Amino acid sequence: MGLSAVADRLLKGVAKKATSAVAADSKQVVQAADKAAEGLAASGRAAGGKLAGDSLELSSKAVATLAGAARALPDPPAGAALDAATAAAAGRMPAPATRTGEWLTVANHLHTTPYSPDANEPEADLIQRLEKAGVDGMILTDHNSMGGTLTPEWQAAESKLIMTPGMEWGALRETGMTVQGHAGLIGLTGTTNIPTNATIDEMIPFAKARNAFIVANHPYLDGNAWATRPVLQPEVGGVEVWNGQWALSDPISHNAQALSWWDSMLKQGRHLTAVGGSDFHGDWWTKFPRLPGSSPVKPVDLLFASEHSPEGVKQAIADGHVSVESSDTAAKIVLEADPKHDGSWSAIQGDDINVAQDGTIPMRAHVLGGKGLTVEFYGKAGQVGSYPVMTDDAYVPYSAVGVPNVKDYVRAELKQHPGQWWSMTALTNPIYVN
Repeated sequence: MGLSAVADRLLKGVAKKATSAVAADSKQVVQAADKAAEGLAASGRAAGGKLAGDSLELSSKAVATLAGAARALPDPPAGAALDAATAAAAGRMPAPATRTGEWLTVANHLHTTPYSPDANEPEADLIQRLEKAGVDGMILTDHNSMGGTLTPEWQAAESKLIMTPGMEWGALRETGMTVQGHAGLIGLTGTTNIPTNATIDEMIPFAKARNAFIVANHPYLDGNAWATRPVLQPEVGGVEVWNGQWALSDPISHNAQALSWWDSMLKQGRHLTAVGGSDFHGDWWTKFPRLPGSSPVKPVDLLFASEHSPEGVKQAIADGHVSVESSDTAAKIVLEADPKHDGSWSAIQGDDINVAQDGTIPMRAHVLGGKGLTVEFYGKAGQVGSYPVMTDDAYVPYSAVGVPNVKDYVRAELKQHPGQWWSMTALTNPIYVN
């Protein structure tokens, strides 16, 4: 049996065990997840090549080293750009030399009680948890409610976090309507709720009038209908391609399908920002077996913001300056290009670059904490390159072929094992060509 098949069988087994075990004893689920990890490592060794256990060990050592260095450094002023050496030592991506701003780690798609009826984490506890994790910001998206943005905790703004308002809209089952698809409304202004007795098409004008960036959340989750539409509405600017932990929640969120759907729209010429969201509702073992290992920082979004503010976070997502990481401590990856061939590396993911004549476009993936992992590059033709990461602060080069007036794109995925969908560690948005 191939490694991929072994992994598939293990993961399906964990999902099945998780569903039955939660009702009886939450510890069984933890043990099942541990056994799955051991099984994946063992099957990797049996299959030869780079060992799963070795890759995980390399990554964990790199992250521990970077985290130690970060604790020894003083906190920079909010919004201050770090030079490359200081940023790398702190485990943070340095800002491109040609841009003003910073790379921020933001937790997205978060629910709290009592504003999300199916959540069990109070907002104050969630804020404290995220502050302890050391992320830069959070995007609150309670179900059909802006109530969380009216609390003393939110209004006092004493947190170090960049607190971006939002809401997860969805037609409620209580109205007798089919749930047509949940939408993440990032940066939604105002305090009233968007009507739920409406269709997606009827919701969109409300959201746009209140300055929201609209994301199609978990498009392949059961009961959603985003992926069944012949054409995604032009007002929708993003797709949640990563919901919960990549492989453990895939049998429910179908992340691999969501990623493929998003990529198919890129091939058609759409510019859509891929985001990740934990869909965190609280400690999963007490109530939520559908998302094994649920955590507010699994995954997180790494985004380049020109402004240290909620508006800066929203604009970074709208611009596509986003990577998705499996967790706040996982390896990081960003994509850069040098369209001027002058060594400035002036373009980053989400940017458009134009080609005046046939030729190559220098590109590179900057990877932190990813020694032993593999960068895979993708474009309109599918996978166009695969290269190992040799150091913990690595620039992995790729030369894209540019043809005038021919639309294309390049994006990158960071994996523990080349070609294995379940080993996803991080991914970038594309740099668009022409």
